Amino acid sequence: MKKIVEQHKLYGNCLGLTFVECLLALVLVSVVLAPLLLGFPVGSHQGRLARHTTMAADLAQDIMEEIKSKRFDEETTSPFTD
Repeated sequence: MKKIVEQHKLYGNCLGLTFVECLLALVLVSVVLAPLLLGFPVGSHQGRLARHTTMAADLAQDIMEEIKSKRFDEETTSPFTD
């Protein structure tokens, strides 16, 4: 107990943080979070690309199913012409 009292007298009130410690913590958090936050736009772009690819594949599948459902000699109008 005597040792704790002596340390308290030596260092003063050790309950808070100094400005330098807070600044150092802020810099470390910034250095760690910066690369993580840079990954969000890349992920968003890849998600959008995947959604468009899936939509194109679904549309192509619908057209192929329509073609397969027709008889060989049946005349049809193309969905791509006016």
